[in-house]
Parts: sequence; structure tokens; C-alpha cells
Amino acid sequence: MKKVGGVLFVALALVLACAGAGCVQPSEEEAEVQLCQSLTDLGAALESMENTSLRSTVGDIRDGRDQVRSAMESVRESAGQVANVRIDNLNAAYENLNQAVENLPTM
Repeated sequence: MKKVGGVLFVALALVLACAGAGCVQPSEEEAEVQLCQSLTDLGAALESMENTSLRSTVGDIRDGRDQVRSAMESVRESAGQVANVRIDNLNAAYENLNQAVENLPTM
């Protein structure tokens, strides 16, 4: 009986440690909500880049790209938690944007 109590204590400690470390996977619904939020954040970052003008500097554009990069990383992470989600086209579009910004001349 003493051995069973010790095993249960260790198991409980591992579960709590894992939960504290973020090992607990979100439910499918929670993952979908997070993905939607990440996509909303990506949309906001892209809208911010859309507001560039002739007065925007290359630095401004790169800052905008960095915001898009951060939002895109969140989308990728969130999408990894949702079953049957493919973001190949979104990844390709981001890579095209990133390459276009990288090709801008520095002044």
C-alpha cells in the first residue's frame, strides 16, 4: 500500500510539472480559437504594412515586415495545434513578402 501511494504521488507530481511546463495540449476548440486569433493578428500586421507610402523609409517597411514575421510565427505555432490545417499557401506568400523586403535597396 505504501508503494502505491508513492507511485501516485510521483505520478501527480509529474502531471503537475508537465502542466506547469505547458505539456498539456489544448483542446481542438481551444487550438482553433488560438489559430483564429493568430490570423487576426497577422491581418492587423499586414494592414499596417499596407499603410506604407512614398514617405515610408526602408526601415519602416522592414519594421512592418518584422511585425508580420512575428505574427506569422504565431500562426505557424497555432496551426500546428489544429488537426488537418494546411498553411502552405500562406507560408509561400509570407516568403514572397519577406524576399521582396530583403531586395529593397538600403538608402
